Amino acid sequence: MTGRFCPKRSRGGTRALPPRCRVAQGADLSWASRGNVCVCDGETIGGRFQWEKRVGGYNFDLPPKATPEVITERGQLADEACRALVRAGISAYREDLDEHSGGRPGAHVRVDPLADGGVLVDWNTQAELTAAAVDLLERGVDPSHLPREIRHFETVQTCMRDAVLGILASAGFQVEKADAHSYGNAVQVKGFTH
Repeated sequence: MTGRFCPKRSRGGTRALPPRCRVAQGADLSWASRGNVCVCDGETIGGRFQWEKRVGGYNFDLPPKATPEVITERGQLADEACRALVRAGISAYREDLDEHSGGRPGAHVRVDPLADGGVLVDWNTQAELTAAAVDLLERGVDPSHLPREIRHFETVQTCMRDAVLGILASAGFQVEKADAHSYGNAVQVKGFTH
């Protein structure tokens, strides 16, 4: 499904396309948050770096990547955030360290490699809940009258985002809602408050 929403998100559901995907010269772009995989002209391109190679030929101004030192610092912050969530009883994992964890339910903690990125925490639901919402979206829905399954999925995402925000803030992290256009319902972990 391409256009305004993309059901390819690793935790399912919909995600508005980020602005950087809308500039392709006639290419049909969809966005997925797991590894920032794009589907361009029907061809799956695995990962942000392959996507950059594919669209790099169009002379896009690609966003700068963070330095290795910044990525290392973010990795340490992601580890601490993941530990804080697990200590609170939340199922949490680092998907960027465990390639077999993709789509598993719980708090998905990851490091975005872009310079303006950071540490992000997304909530993954069980596959059943995700599939129900995605199936309806693929068939087409009236945005002004969303079916109960889609409303329930969005409510779960919002409630869990708010819970993760509260838990991490209480544990001493500086957190905020991430940019919805680029990261959906993710929480951005900026650092420590102490």
